[in-house]
Amino acid sequence: MNYLKNWFEKKPVIEAIYMYPVKALPGIRVDSVEIVPTGLKFDRTLMFATPESVEGYYKFLTQRETPQLALAKASLLEKDGVTYCEISYPLDYRNPESTTRKSFLVPLNDNLSEDAYPLVNAIIWNDTVRAHNLEEHMDPGMAEAMNLPKDLTILRAFDTRNVIRMIPDDMKAEPPRSVFVDYFPGNLLTLESLYDVAKNCIEKGGQDGLPPLPSTEPRDGYTDEYEQWVKRFRPNFVLSGARDVYDEESWKEIKIDIVDGEPQNWIVVCRNVRCPVPTVNPDLGVFHPKHQPYKAMQSFRRVDSGAPYQPCFSMNLVNTTNGYKIPTGSAVQILSRGEHIYEGI
Repeated sequence: MNYLKNWFEKKPVIEAIYMYPVKALPGIRVDSVEIVPTGLKFDRTLMFATPESVEGYYKFLTQRETPQLALAKASLLEKDGVTYCEISYPLDYRNPESTTRKSFLVPLNDNLSEDAYPLVNAIIWNDTVRAHNLEEHMDPGMAEAMNLPKDLTILRAFDTRNVIRMIPDDMKAEPPRSVFVDYFPGNLLTLESLYDVAKNCIEKGGQDGLPPLPSTEPRDGYTDEYEQWVKRFRPNFVLSGARDVYDEESWKEIKIDIVDGEPQNWIVVCRNVRCPVPTVNPDLGVFHPKHQPYKAMQSFRRVDSGAPYQPCFSMNLVNTTNGYKIPTGSAVQILSRGEHIYEGI
């Protein structure tokens, strides 16, 4: 009886936290993260973009079209009271193993002057929002070195976006907000499910071009072998200790431990319907020649009746509060469970 009691009361734990200052660039692993109204602070606050045919409109770049963006790197630093994102890139994207790189700084603070950094219209899927054009901070050599559009610029979020789809009715009067994320301000996966995805992808699609199957069980903790797979799926929170494989797909509301305060609630909104980005090799900046692991996932992860033709993996989140920090090691309590059915645009 005690065993069953402990099994039912077991709480997953956050093993790793990632934030992505620049949309489409690799993430930064952090020990803790501040939660702001738009989710994780500085997450997808910047994005590369190119001008549209209509003056003053810019469209974002994505690894879906330019996989070599995976070779650029972002980091955060403080200088004279200003938070900057340092972006580095290889001088020859065809030689990703080269250590010869160049970098430039882009300001991240949210009080940028409209005179210094004019506002333009940024297009993100079906949304158009205003953003600061930080063109003067762009290194003009990046486009040529990485075979990117010559008119490349970088934008900093100014407006926020309403998150309406699939949220609970009681949140719709004052909906959650996001900036340059695809839509939802948070995402989680569990090591238990990640191990199963990796195992099935290798069995069904072959090992070539994919990371090896982790040599340890999820219960043994987060390792570099797991991180190689995490880089493909780009979550914010990596958890261990789920009750079962894909247990998170039944979670509807969770409570997360924080630094110096009461645990805070997050809504688990829906499954993440996957695009081809996991087929990008994050170390080489190229697509997998046989479209793996996406193709293999089509055979065992088409599990959501709302998206019957696409594989799903990991869960999208919205925060219900802000003004606190979440550290690694935080316990996650499942408050409610239910069925998830994806609703498209």
